[in-house]
Amino acid sequence: MKQLLLLTTIALFSLSAFSQLNKNQFLVGGNISFSSATYGDEDTYKSKSETLQLSPGVGYFLFDKLAVGTKTEFSFNNSTVYYEDVLKSRSNSITLSPFVRYYILPKDKKLNVFAEVDYSYVQTTQRLLNAGYESKLKGNGYTVLGGPVYFINPYIALELTLSYNSLKYSSDTYRTNTFMTGLGFQIHLGNKKSKS
Repeated sequence: MKQLLLLTTIALFSLSAFSQLNKNQFLVGGNISFSSATYGDEDTYKSKSETLQLSPGVGYFLFDKLAVGTKTEFSFNNSTVYYEDVLKSRSNSITLSPFVRYYILPKDKKLNVFAEVDYSYVQTTQRLLNAGYESKLKGNGYTVLGGPVYFINPYIALELTLSYNSLKYSSDTYRTNTFMTGLGFQIHLGNKKSKS
């Protein structure tokens, strides 16, 4: 039994000696992010907000280590404002984001680092729960993100991301800027060796 376990471990690590960052290969996966923020103080004005984002996507490697693709992001937010009365709101957003992603270290590394830039087009529905009011908004923005990538084997990678998002709705005069952390999961599809 110990020999079988040892052989399985060696096989897994030998498979992990290369990654799927080659030209003409596909990248399928997504990220999940969560943020929680509190603004103001107890005496005058206070706002609490929690956001969950799910971002499935698909990409294609135009060159070794350089992929382009698109993501669809689903975002769910609950907010509470304490100012004279307690106001509660809920918003749901759908975002379409073409992206460019680059892996910085040599492509045969089990541990790599990536950087990515996205353009975002977003549609949001907001509801004020206390007032029964609903509005629909459209906007656009961009996201810059990156972080370490660990290849479990040549086809599956886990990511830890740090992102900065800047978004402006057409009805607003200001931009919303957000920092977030998240976890990602990617499946790399294609041949093991580069064809270039």
